[in-house]
Amino acid sequence: MTNAISATINLGFRKTVETMLKLDGVDVNARDDDGRTALGVCVLAAAQSQSRNEARNQLEIGRLLVARGARADALGDARLLQSPLVMPITSLNVAGTDDMYAWYDLLIGAGADPNSTSEVLVDGFRCRMSMLSRVLFFFPVTALITTEKRLALIKLLLRAGANPCVRDQGLDLLRDWGPRSYACTTYSATWALDDAVARAPELADDEHYVAAKCLVKGVVAAGSYKKYVRLPLQELLNLLSLAQRGKLTTTDPVMKALVGVDNHVVWNVFTYWAES
Repeated sequence: MTNAISATINLGFRKTVETMLKLDGVDVNARDDDGRTALGVCVLAAAQSQSRNEARNQLEIGRLLVARGARADALGDARLLQSPLVMPITSLNVAGTDDMYAWYDLLIGAGADPNSTSEVLVDGFRCRMSMLSRVLFFFPVTALITTEKRLALIKLLLRAGANPCVRDQGLDLLRDWGPRSYACTTYSATWALDDAVARAPELADDEHYVAAKCLVKGVVAAGSYKKYVRLPLQELLNLLSLAQRGKLTTTDPVMKALVGVDNHVVWNVFTYWAES
């Protein structure tokens, strides 16, 4: 049955896949003869899609699979399936579209690690980078993903738990003209940002690059994305505390209304708003 489901996914027969998933005894996370789960086959099919309609159809199939319990943390042994989050930014029919974000939400929600690493070619060397570092490193490449969309993707990854402080060591680095060697070069998010603007100085004037750099710097300083988005809330509570003790006055009607509200209520409401 697993092989049949894989073949049906490859053909893009969404309705048939939906019917097959309802059959008794179907294990949506079982592997086929090629060592791929159904969701793994779906990811590969999206990567190889010939049109945006095909890619969108695979996204819908992916949603069906995840709704049935498919996991994205063990899709198969193929290189792309080891780092499935690479697919949405490299597939010609997914990268730069709204479906790119949808794939990230789907895969991360199904267990894909936002801090997973993948192989990248840097100055003739093959190294590994976290997804966040990879997205930042390719800031100058706007053929598929504009700087505006790249900024939105960075926010998505950080919100999902991507760590900008992850430092990825290059492994089994291989120059095109030389023997295998090993290196200890690190590729953090900050390095990726600095290297991007070094390769494309015009980024220094790009509002989305500047916003991304400020965002990453702020998250690093705060310790996490959650702490970063809560900083303004903490400042607000500090002001409210001063006002409640009569050490601060305000003419702002909203602030006046908040002075009489319990700080715990204010924190919970604004935290939900900031993190949603």
